[in-house]
Amino acid sequence: MNEQQLKEILVHDLAEMDEIQKRPFQKCSVSPYSEVRYYSDSKWERIWIVGKIQDENVCFAYSETGYDGFDLHWGLLFLDRSTIGDSGAWYRTLKELIDDCGYF
Repeated sequence: MNEQQLKEILVHDLAEMDEIQKRPFQKCSVSPYSEVRYYSDSKWERIWIVGKIQDENVCFAYSETGYDGFDLHWGLLFLDRSTIGDSGAWYRTLKELIDDCGYF
């Protein structure tokens, strides 16, 4: 996956939301960039950071393969950690992540 493909996914997912739902994400969105994070010492995953809430030290992330291979592609992660977090911080859609994250 490259940055352009990710941007197309973002456009699609944002099109599924109304303006009120989009607004929080648009305020914290960043130009996507990728990182490699780990589940454990032997399992690594490339993710894309697409939004940051700096005052809260959290970011919105996308995983092409989904959390641990599950259909959970959108995650809420800590900026200062190199882990992929746990399954409770991952969602099927960007809308679900925004609705449930508690930061807006």
